[in-house]
Amino acid sequence: MTHLLFHFRSLVLSLITAVLLTLFALHTLQAHDRVGLSVIAVLMVITAIVTSMSGHRVLFALLPLSILFTAVIMQYFIDPLWERVFFGIGTSLVYYISLLSIVRLQQQPKDHTAQTLFSISLIATVFFFYSGWYGIYINFDVPLWAFILVVALFIFSTTFASLFSYSTHLLRILLYSSIIAFAMAQIAWMMNFWPFGYLTNAAINLVFYYVFWDLVLMNFLHQLSKKRFLTTVSIAIVLFFLVLLTSRWTLI
Repeated sequence: MTHLLFHFRSLVLSLITAVLLTLFALHTLQAHDRVGLSVIAVLMVITAIVTSMSGHRVLFALLPLSILFTAVIMQYFIDPLWERVFFGIGTSLVYYISLLSIVRLQQQPKDHTAQTLFSISLIATVFFFYSGWYGIYINFDVPLWAFILVVALFIFSTTFASLFSYSTHLLRILLYSSIIAFAMAQIAWMMNFWPFGYLTNAAINLVFYYVFWDLVLMNFLHQLSKKRFLTTVSIAIVLFFLVLLTSRWTLI
């Protein structure tokens, strides 16, 4: 009964999220005015409460909260109306998947379906973050040090939350989260000199993050092997060059 109730609450929250993101896409709601900010704040508070009740850990609320926050930001960097609406509906689906994966991992930590759903929501969250934050960095006068600092803090927090759902070895989680955050901060600094737009930068950063996170996760689950390492790296290389070949180079 409790499981069905959570599904119902998650579905209702996802539908509300789809409606609100559509209103933001239509500019009926604005993130910079009082009403828009109030709507976002209330939805994030409700999300945090529901997630902490289902996952029994407030830390797990980081993923759905990040999805909501970055989705609103992304609405201001997408020009065509239909793309903004489509993005809002798609985001609400990812939001629902993140809520569903959290409760399933709590009930059955070794459930492969729950792990897959959680991975999907994590990858989507990281991509949304990079897209929104790169958009702000490129379009506004954000210092490079502040940009890199936010990247490091977000990656550390997200990685910590994701690994904590698979293991309780706090020191190992802190160590690996710090290493990945440091590596991604260095990559963010390096890509500051690359001639790409925010979506291409976000995609490339996501490829690097996926490799680091997947290898660390396989190590935590004692499933890391030479075959898995070569497969992950090979896929990453293919995706990396695919992004480079299909992206617009903005050389100055």
